[in-house]
Amino acid sequence: MNKEKSFRSNGWVPKFLTRWAMAKYRSWRISLMVFDFNQKVKRIYEKLRFEINEVIETPRLKYIMKRYR
Repeated sequence: MNKEKSFRSNGWVPKFLTRWAMAKYRSWRISLMVFDFNQKVKRIYEKLRFEINEVIETPRLKYIMKRYR
């Protein structure tokens, strides 16, 4: 099994990048877009306390998610 793939599947990479970005840039907010067909990633970000801020339905269903400190 590829190590990089296993890190992605359990949420290690998104958790690390979220903490790094907030620390390095002293950011109070991170926003990102997740498409509806990528439910696995959406669940990982929800576990990392990202909230769905907006739902865009055209041309594909996607969520704008934000996390605040």
